[in-house]
Amino acid sequence: MWQMVERGLYYNMAGEPISIDDADKLFINPQSRRVALDALPNGYSVSTVLLVIDHSLGFGRPMIFETMVFGKDEDDMERYSNKEQALAGHRRMVEKWRSRPRATP
Repeated sequence: MWQMVERGLYYNMAGEPISIDDADKLFINPQSRRVALDALPNGYSVSTVLLVIDHSLGFGRPMIFETMVFGKDEDDMERYSNKEQALAGHRRMVEKWRSRPRATP
């Protein structure tokens, strides 16, 4: 069972805790938070970004990166603790959705 831990709320691309002022700078420029983006031939898009805010709710490792798939009716999303995991997860999601039938707008 996870135990709640006290730590930073905001994180940079390197996974280091940052101040709210530095977090604001990242939110102002969404491109600075982009890890990867792939537009697939079948109409799906796979996007991986730095969330800046820890989405673990204080349980376990900070969850500060997210991959989402757009252009579909069902949801597909994964979260990660570091950039290396996020890049690997992005590649897995691209492979998973590359062979799906064409997305409907």
